[in-house]
Amino acid sequence: MDKSQKEEALCDAAKNGDTDRVKQLLEEGVNPSAACGILQMTPLHKAAGNGHHETVSALLAAGADVNAQDDTKSSPLHLAAWKGHHETVSALLTAGAGANVNRKDIWQETPLHPAAENGHHETVSALLAADADVNAQGRLQKTPLHLAAEKGHHETVSALLTAGADVNAQQGRLQKTPLHLAAWYGHHETVSALLAAGADVNVQDSEQRTPLYLAAEKGHHETVSALLAAGGDVNVQDKWQRTPLYPATENGHHETVSALLTAGADVNVQDRRGRSLLDLAADRGDHETVSAFLAAGADVDVQSEWQSIPLYLAAIRGHHETISALLAAGADVTVQDRQQRTALHLAAQKGHHETVSALLAAGADVNVQDKWQRPPLYLAAENGHHETVSALLAAGAGVNIHGRLQITPLHLAVYEGHHETVSVLLAAGADVNVQDSQGYTPLHYATDRHHSKCVEVLLQHKADKDKKTTPLHLAAEKGHPETVSALLTAGAAGADCADCIREACEGLCRAY
Repeated sequence: MDKSQKEEALCDAAKNGDTDRVKQLLEEGVNPSAACGILQMTPLHKAAGNGHHETVSALLAAGADVNAQDDTKSSPLHLAAWKGHHETVSALLTAGAGANVNRKDIWQETPLHPAAENGHHETVSALLAADADVNAQGRLQKTPLHLAAEKGHHETVSALLTAGADVNAQQGRLQKTPLHLAAWYGHHETVSALLAAGADVNVQDSEQRTPLYLAAEKGHHETVSALLAAGGDVNVQDKWQRTPLYPATENGHHETVSALLTAGADVNVQDRRGRSLLDLAADRGDHETVSAFLAAGADVDVQSEWQSIPLYLAAIRGHHETISALLAAGADVTVQDRQQRTALHLAAQKGHHETVSALLAAGADVNVQDKWQRPPLYLAAENGHHETVSALLAAGAGVNIHGRLQITPLHLAVYEGHHETVSVLLAAGADVNVQDSQGYTPLHYATDRHHSKCVEVLLQHKADKDKKTTPLHLAAEKGHPETVSALLTAGAAGADCADCIREACEGLCRAY
C-alpha cells in the first residue's frame, strides 16, 4: 500500500475500534493525525466519535493531535461529547483537549452544547469540571441550558444550573429563555427545576409570548398548572393582544381552557383584530368551550371590528350545537354586520338548513335584506340549496320579493341552473313570467345561460315564450340547439319570422 492507502486504512481501523491494526499501522510509520475522507477527519476523530477508548489511547500515545479539527471545525472532543462517550471525553481532556474545551465548531457550538442537547449528564459533568463555559451561546444563540431544557433532560438541566447557568438567558432575536422551550414541549419536570432555580415565569419573547402562552398553545395542562402556581400571568397579552386562552381555545385544549378560566382568565378580551375568544370557539364549533365561556360571563353578542358576532361564525359553518348554545344564552338573531347581513343570511347562503330552522325558531326575520337588498331566500336560491329554500318559504319568505334590478329568487335560481330549486319556487307560487328591470323573464335567463332543464321546468309551468325579445331569439343567437328545439316543440312564436330563422341558422352553425 502507498502512503495515502495506509492513512485510509488507519482511519478505517480507528473507526471500527480495531486497536491491533491501528498499532500495526502506527508502527509502520503512518501519521496518527492524517486527515481522510470528505470531512477530513483524523483517526482520532473516528475513534473518539465511536467511543473506542482503547483505540483513542493508542492514538494519543502515538502523538495524535488531540485538538485537530475537521472541515466542520469539530474536534475529537466535540464528537465524543456529542455521542456521550464520557470515558473518551475524560481521556481527551486529560491529554490536552481541556485547553480548548470552549472551542466552537462551524455551528458556533462548544462540546458542551451537543452533550447537553443529548442529555449526556456524565459527559456534561466532565466538561464542566474542565471549565467549560456553561453560558456559551451556540446556534440561534442557544446556551447549553436552552438545549437541555428544550429536550427535557432535567438531570442535565440541574447540573448546568448548579454550575452557574443563567436560568433567564434569552436567545438572540427570538428572546426565548430555557423556560419558554421547556414549556413549549411540555417538559414538566424541567419546568419545575427551572422555576425552582428562579426562572422568570412571566418573561416575554420577541413576540411578547410568555412560557404560559406557549404551554397553553400546545395543551400541556400540567405545565400550565405549574406555571400558574408559580405566578404566571393568565391575562398577559402578546404582540397581537392575545392572551394564553387564545391558543388554547384555537387548538381545542379543553383541560387547559378550564385551568386558565379557573385561574381568572378574562373571557371578554379581544385581540388586535377585534376577535373575541367566543368568536374562536364558535368558529370551530367547539360547543363545549362555547358553553364554558358563556358560563364564565362571556358577552354572547360581542362584535368584532367587522361588526360580526359569534352567532355569525357558527351560522356560516353550520355548527348546529354551537348555535343552540348561543341562542340559549340569548344571542341576538337580528344583529347585522357591516354588509347588513344577519346570521340567517349566512346560514342560508351555505345551505345549513338545520341552522336556518333553529334561527327561524329563535325569531330571525325571514325577509330581512342586506345592503344589496337581498333577503336570505335570495342567497339560498342562488346557491341551489333547495332544502333551505323550502324551510325559508315555509317560514313566510316572500317568493316573489324583488331586489336590486327587480331580480327575484326565481331569476337567480334559473341563472345558476338550479332546476330543483326552480321547481320548489314555482310550486310555492313564484311568478314564472316576472320581469327584471330590463324586461327579462326567468325563461330569458334560462335560454341565455343554456340551462335546458330549467327551460323545460319553466315551460311546464306555462312560461311565456313570446315576449318582445323572445327566448327563441336568444337561444338562436347563442347557438343553443337543445333549447331552440324545446322552444319550437312548445310552439314558440317567431318560428316563421325571417329574422329569427336567420339568427337560428347563424347560431346553430356557430354551435357546430
